[in-house]
Amino acid sequence: MENPADPPPEANYMADRAAARLAEEIARLRAVLSASRSAVQLRLFDYLAARSGDARAPKEIEIAHAVFGGDESPDTAADSGVRVYVHRLRKRLEDHYRGQPGARLVIPKGEYRLVLAEAETTQASAGFTAPDLAEAASPRVPTITPQPGRFRRLPRGAVPALLGLALLSLAIATGLALYAWPTSQVAGGTPDDERLRNTALWRNLGASVPVLVVAGDAYAAAETGDQRNVRRMILDPRIASREELGQHIRSHPDQFYRLYDFDLHFTPVPTALAAWNVEATLPREAAGTRRSASIVPASAMTPALQQGADIVYVGHLADMGILAAPLAAASSLRFDRPGAIVDPATARIWQAAPPAPDSTPRVRDAVATDYGYLASLPAPGGRALLVVAGLGDVATAQLAGLVASAQALGQIAVHTGNRPHFEAVFAIDTRDGIAVSRRLLLARALR
Repeated sequence: MENPADPPPEANYMADRAAARLAEEIARLRAVLSASRSAVQLRLFDYLAARSGDARAPKEIEIAHAVFGGDESPDTAADSGVRVYVHRLRKRLEDHYRGQPGARLVIPKGEYRLVLAEAETTQASAGFTAPDLAEAASPRVPTITPQPGRFRRLPRGAVPALLGLALLSLAIATGLALYAWPTSQVAGGTPDDERLRNTALWRNLGASVPVLVVAGDAYAAAETGDQRNVRRMILDPRIASREELGQHIRSHPDQFYRLYDFDLHFTPVPTALAAWNVEATLPREAAGTRRSASIVPASAMTPALQQGADIVYVGHLADMGILAAPLAAASSLRFDRPGAIVDPATARIWQAAPPAPDSTPRVRDAVATDYGYLASLPAPGGRALLVVAGLGDVATAQLAGLVASAQALGQIAVHTGNRPHFEAVFAIDTRDGIAVSRRLLLARALR
């Protein structure tokens, strides 16, 4: 006698048939992906395939633990890495099936599972959505990284691109300065504002004191071969201003007719985006009013500006300009070694890997480590100097996200006794240039 609660035989047959078709397509796609060179993508596919029959789709932290390794503690860097790799796998599936009729494997938007869908359903649900994280996390605009101790020459044709990026950075800074013009808001603010405002980092901002978000930029000299046409632009960590270019030419007179000053500075796109995010993160005043804030490039900083505002520096540690002096005076660490952070107290050196030459073949799933630096420092004149920086682009972007989290800042305060002045060093592990984990290496209170 049949149990009325049991599903009809036809339903069981259809469910078994759907499961068999899904398993068959998973096996076929796995053979395709196995031929690629991305071991991480294949591990992600295998994990999603193994969980495809679960009633609940896995969470980002579960995927991060199973695919990338590590513990299961919350980490926004790992979550971002999961979203980026899922985005890439989703695009890989879309590219594979493009133009083919019939059923195909898809990863639905907002879910982490493999689903067998018909082509018509897939096309109907593939409308426009908000930009994926991968588009923001992996900008296609090339960045320019100087090689320590020698000139980095930009290729022919890069001068217009450099000028374009300089104008773009100027436009972003101008627009954000207008956006940040002080306006009155509803008193009280939000609970998130209050928690962030009371962290050891942000509570150092003075009441009714203007804030300058300083975006790091690097000085670029022009090189000419015939004293008429600019052949290339040069970034050199030893030459950070037109004054230092003059000193360099005086000690290298053979370059007098080769190097010229156009007073141009280059801001990497990730630095501009990080400065934008940090400016938006600034907690409101206790009365709920928005802080008076604007964004300026490091090359525009003057001693007078330093005395008249609280400073939040965002960018590469090598691009701080005149802010490097108060950092060196207040920090227990050293930053005079190119591409490195040195702790004299423990003899530890955190060195970022130098950029590979342009001719080096790109290695898929390459693992690297960038280092970030966060500090609240006593500055001349009693003003606050906050530093949100990295040795490279990835760490800069990660630290800009960290300072928006009261929970992450609270974890640092546990190690520093919640002292108002402190510094911290982070390791940002990356795969293919995308952050997959963040580790706190040092947290130290300062006097």
